[in-house]
Amino acid sequence: MVASYAGSRVRDQVRAVAFIVLYMVGYQLLVFRSPPGDAVTLGLGIGIVVMGLTFFLEGLLLGLMPLSERVGIQLPLRGGGLMIALFGLLLGVTATLAEPAVVSLRTASGGIPAWESPLLYYLLELNSGALVMAIATGVGLAVTIGLLRFHLGFRIKPVILTVIPVLTIFSLMLSRFPMLSPILGLAWDSGAITTGPVTVPLTLALGVGLSRARHHRGGGPGDSFGIVTLAVTLSALAVMVLGVISASGLPAPTDEARFFSREYREKALGLFGSEKALFEYAMAHGSDSTRNAVMEETGDAYALLDEAAVPSREISGVKDRILAELLREVKPSIQAVMPVTLFMTAALFLLLRDRPRYVDELLLGIAFTLVGMILLGAGISTGLAPLGADSGRRLSHSITDDGNDTVTVAIPDFDTSMLIPAVGPDGEERSYFLLDGGHSPTIEPFVPDRLNPEDNTYLHQNVLPRSKWSASGGVGLFLVLLFAFGTGFGTALAEPSLKALGHTVEEITVGTVKSTGMIRAVALGVGIGVTAGILRIIFEIPMIWMLLPPYLLLIPLTLLSDDLFVGMAWDSGGVTTGPVTVPLVLNLGLGLGSAVGVSDGFGILAMASAYPVICTLFFGIMVHRRQRRIMISAAETED
Repeated sequence: MVASYAGSRVRDQVRAVAFIVLYMVGYQLLVFRSPPGDAVTLGLGIGIVVMGLTFFLEGLLLGLMPLSERVGIQLPLRGGGLMIALFGLLLGVTATLAEPAVVSLRTASGGIPAWESPLLYYLLELNSGALVMAIATGVGLAVTIGLLRFHLGFRIKPVILTVIPVLTIFSLMLSRFPMLSPILGLAWDSGAITTGPVTVPLTLALGVGLSRARHHRGGGPGDSFGIVTLAVTLSALAVMVLGVISASGLPAPTDEARFFSREYREKALGLFGSEKALFEYAMAHGSDSTRNAVMEETGDAYALLDEAAVPSREISGVKDRILAELLREVKPSIQAVMPVTLFMTAALFLLLRDRPRYVDELLLGIAFTLVGMILLGAGISTGLAPLGADSGRRLSHSITDDGNDTVTVAIPDFDTSMLIPAVGPDGEERSYFLLDGGHSPTIEPFVPDRLNPEDNTYLHQNVLPRSKWSASGGVGLFLVLLFAFGTGFGTALAEPSLKALGHTVEEITVGTVKSTGMIRAVALGVGIGVTAGILRIIFEIPMIWMLLPPYLLLIPLTLLSDDLFVGMAWDSGGVTTGPVTVPLVLNLGLGLGSAVGVSDGFGILAMASAYPVICTLFFGIMVHRRQRRIMISAAETED
């Protein structure tokens, strides 16, 4: 019986992940006419993702969600408004710090030129700790307001119709300043990233418990929603406020040559703080002319170049690599699961003087959740993320005007004795070397300025040819948009948080709203949102003009919708951006933005959070009308 139950759970996750995997692999085979690289590692990684999702979701249903729901039931009975507010603040902060997707923000600054978006680079690279704390504070305030809403009994509609216009107006104000406008995409994406596999199930279950505790005062099933959408909006607002505070003292956006010029040096140092840090950034991210100019102005250039050299990474076997990824995920997974679990357990035992109904199930659920997060993180690193990165890199070629893509790689211990001399038609002597690219050696020109004589590290610019099926114009754009929609739709179906939402919706509506219909409506919205975000990057549309249309449409839809679906719909915008969607879509946007020359690729997750709300509200209106027709038909039959 146990084997049959476990097998059914595994098959559920295989069906969930199969679409996005087959879609991306099929896209590479049919459109780019080449299979993904390292297929064995990718296949094993995707298998690990399936097992991780199976353990993780089962652990949520057995452990964390019942624990959070129990706390929600007891909290209003044992504590007043002040205790509820303090509990909500601490829960929101600890849950956000535990979210694995938040770490993606720390690695998102690589493709953002510091000279084009100094504030964006500062928040992501130089002050990421303050960025994460701002997001955590926003989520903490959101959970506090959400819990007080459950406790005091006011509806979600007035809250949404107040918060959303305020946030939209504030975004419109920031968009008028060139210094601040680049952080709009980051702010709205941050709100989406915070609502992942830790925050969403806990807050949903907590809301269900609080709603049940006050049900005798007239609360309805829709009252158990609303915390997730508050977390998305208030964390976005917190990032905007942090951006306004941090902007003072930073240089204004400019071009690369002026940023590294001697005249602009003092302002550039206001961002980096030291000559050494500025030099390292110029060597790692500047063009050849910038590197040469900076090296000429720096006295001990080669000493600094040695410190700025990119370290090499050894590629081990498949087994060793997967084992290393599993071990690497143990610590962050423990940090994600245990602090929130201990906080909730301590609150239940010590503060509320209660205990879980089934301690053995709770312990088993926590263990399953921990194992699931370890497997999920390792599987994404070795399976889904490389597959998405490879697809995204090739996807960018479909809309570039040139036929090449340039990637800089560091070659350690470069042996100059292997150089091949040659004479050009102009009579000048040149040097070349053979580069083994994994298939057949290629002859590459040697550029002396790219060699660091201190450790013989050579920075080689590898030129990747564009696929023969790639094309600029209408065909290329169609391929990009088709890929974007399928990616958004498929990753949403694989998200564990969306399944948790669907399970909660079906439970509190006693099966009148099926989880499958809810999940498909949300996935459709994510697909549309990712497509809209890709269009923003391609055509460099200001973020504010991408935000205004959906949110202006959402206000009348919210007014027309039933209270039950308002909370569910707005929460659906946050649950879709979890451990599967965030690294895949975030890296897709950043890579595409870098390829087409856009200073940042943020905003896709923000769009992937807005359009699911629209689709779910329309789905709710359809369900409500169908239910009314059934009731009218039943009444006429009785008559």
